[in-house]
Amino acid sequence: MIRRLISLVILVVVALMGYNMFFGTEEDKARGKAVAKETKELVGSIVGLLKAEKENYDSGKFDDAMQKLNKAFKNISQKAQEVGGNLPERVKELEDKKEQLDKLIDINKNSKMADPEKENKKIEDEMSDLLKELQDIAEDIDSKQ
Repeated sequence: MIRRLISLVILVVVALMGYNMFFGTEEDKARGKAVAKETKELVGSIVGLLKAEKENYDSGKFDDAMQKLNKAFKNISQKAQEVGGNLPERVKELEDKKEQLDKLIDINKNSKMADPEKENKKIEDEMSDLLKELQDIAEDIDSKQ
């Protein structure tokens, strides 16, 4: 309902501007052209701002999550070494997967892919899998202590 109302208001404003620019007095035409120019500049500024913010967001999107993941890996790795068994090997395999994820994130940051949403989803899924496996190892460590 709100979307239709907004669309209707925009349509009326555009129609009124168009009418004034083509059929209005000289003063109406000048005002219509000035409004059109200012609107074009405003839209251009907004688009530029959104692009810049999206680039900033994309470049640092996973940084915080990876810092937390690195900290968790460090803690789990130390505990796995203390407990022994096959836990250090499991942590090492998981660290290899994390390094691959790091490389994927770097590639995603530095390239203009056709479908960044799909790549971000892939990264999020892999990060989720890593966290689940890390949690399983932590539970195994707790059960052996």
